[in-house]
Amino acid sequence: MHSKKLLAIFIVTIALGFFFAESVFAIPSLYQRCEPSSTCIIGEYVFDDEGHTPITTDDYCKITITNPNDSVIVSAVNMSDKNDGWYYYSTSAISTPEGLYRTLICCDVGGTEERCIDKTFVLGTSFDTVSDIDTDVNLIRGATFDFKGTADSGSTSALVDAELTQPDDYWNNYTVVMLTGSNAGEERTVSDFVAATDTLTFSSTFTNPVSTDDYTLRRDQSLAAKVWTSTTRALSSFGTLVSDIWSSATRRLTDKTLTGGGSIATESYIDTAETSLTTEIDENQTAIASAQTDITYIRSRVDSIYTDTQHIRTQVDSILAKWGTNDADDIIADLDTVKTRIGTSADLSSVE
Repeated sequence: MHSKKLLAIFIVTIALGFFFAESVFAIPSLYQRCEPSSTCIIGEYVFDDEGHTPITTDDYCKITITNPNDSVIVSAVNMSDKNDGWYYYSTSAISTPEGLYRTLICCDVGGTEERCIDKTFVLGTSFDTVSDIDTDVNLIRGATFDFKGTADSGSTSALVDAELTQPDDYWNNYTVVMLTGSNAGEERTVSDFVAATDTLTFSSTFTNPVSTDDYTLRRDQSLAAKVWTSTTRALSSFGTLVSDIWSSATRRLTDKTLTGGGSIATESYIDTAETSLTTEIDENQTAIASAQTDITYIRSRVDSIYTDTQHIRTQVDSILAKWGTNDADDIIADLDTVKTRIGTSADLSSVE
């Protein structure tokens, strides 16, 4: 018996030859995706390694499936087979959890030897629903423009599109931008919209009649247009509006209170604060000048005390030097001189 070999067949992109040289790439293999609670078929072709003869032996291959929670939900189950060598496993019992299902197909190639191939798949919704797609389209429209459509018919001054289902005047003052056709790139403002006929009327005509052309409606200028076209608008232009406000003889602020809290400082409040601050500065300057005078006087008294101390020290040194030669009268005279410089407790601090 020849040894058997399991071959995986991968999908590749075949590049067609053209007159100009083109690069050829293989499309990467992606995991198979299965819908929850729907029929999912997992399979692989198996051939003899000599001559690529399809293998059709029953119970030749087994499949094992492990869910995202690491629970084995299919354990070495025999796979069905077809006459062309296709071995497959079909199930519709898998509903949850969504995610990656590790899957292994193993085939007996003789004796105790097996060959296995990874057939991991993803459980989950493959495509968006129509509702999801509509939601995505509306999000894109909202980010770039309000509406994109294709005209059913039209003229140089009007456009008809059955997709326009909004109420009367909904699109008034919006801007129509033609994307295709003979008017591509041109813009016009919508002056009227009639819901019953799905008709947009333009404030000025296009160069050519509108046919079944693509277009967009955007509202980037609609707010200003609505203000200026309002039937109750009294202001016709800006003109001298700003200067008129500031030159008005009766222009006044009615209250100093600010919306966010606090209040505006009035002129009288600032004048009062300035006067008070000036007075405090003057008082401080007077106090500083008085302190400077006192400091000067103290400094002079310290200098005088230092002079007296030096004189006393000189007298004492003289008495000590003459102690052995002077008589009592001389010493008493010198001591009287020292006493005079020192003073008594009855003397005031201002007397030297």
